[in-house]
Amino acid sequence: MLKISFSETPAEERWILHGLLTDPWVHEFRACWQKNHRTEVRRDCIVDLNEVTFIDKCGEQLLCLLAKEGAKFTSSGTYTKHIIEHLNVRRKRNSWNLLGFLMVLVFVTVLGAGVQVPVGTTLWATPIHQR
Repeated sequence: MLKISFSETPAEERWILHGLLTDPWVHEFRACWQKNHRTEVRRDCIVDLNEVTFIDKCGEQLLCLLAKEGAKFTSSGTYTKHIIEHLNVRRKRNSWNLLGFLMVLVFVTVLGAGVQVPVGTTLWATPIHQR
């Protein structure tokens, strides 16, 4: 079972979870999140996992989604700290993958822009020998 407590102030919204963040309860939490989560630039969104006793793969996927939407996690238990560290590593790795892709794209674009071929010129011309 999962108990969800929600509070908000002008500075932050706080989600406090108690219990199991597993498949049947993840859907309930997702529905509450979609209904109550406010995406304001100045407002912090904090998800407190101190009282969570177990998180399955479905719960981890939801936490990844919340992290992408700007949620910050707090935890004091070793189990949930491990999950949060795992999420942070994945998030950093994904951002580096995107950065690397963008750098390659810019490099290829610059190389392509630097090569100019006059109209009517063949790049792979074979020399013709006259007799």
